[in-house]
Amino acid sequence: MTDISQTTNIAYAWKHRVDFARMNGVAYGSRKGADATYNKPYILKTVLDANLAAAKSKKKKSNTASKKGTSSTMMYDAVLVLDSDALIVDLDFDALELLPETYLLAAEKASVVDTNSTWDINAGVTLW
Repeated sequence: MTDISQTTNIAYAWKHRVDFARMNGVAYGSRKGADATYNKPYILKTVLDANLAAAKSKKKKSNTASKKGTSSTMMYDAVLVLDSDALIVDLDFDALELLPETYLLAAEKASVVDTNSTWDINAGVTLW
């Protein structure tokens, strides 16, 4: 499925000059029946750890006498995670517009049965 959806999603990433990464399988949990839904917090932690490492590297480099070049370590302000069956069809739309600056995360509600619930979300598309 990802082989099909990634073509469009890579085109979106290229158009908006953002990185695209593909993950196969379950990254979190090694027991039989591990659920890929739990990959999302793992992905976020991986990005946060990379941002922290980049910030430390940048600070360390700024404290040295030689300041030639720029850091090759990327830092991310936002992360959009799509399940393999999700694809962006409007390449002109900036998905980051879905997340107001005052929000930490956005996800789609699966149903409107209980408007106060925080558990009933579609975790197939998340934006941090």
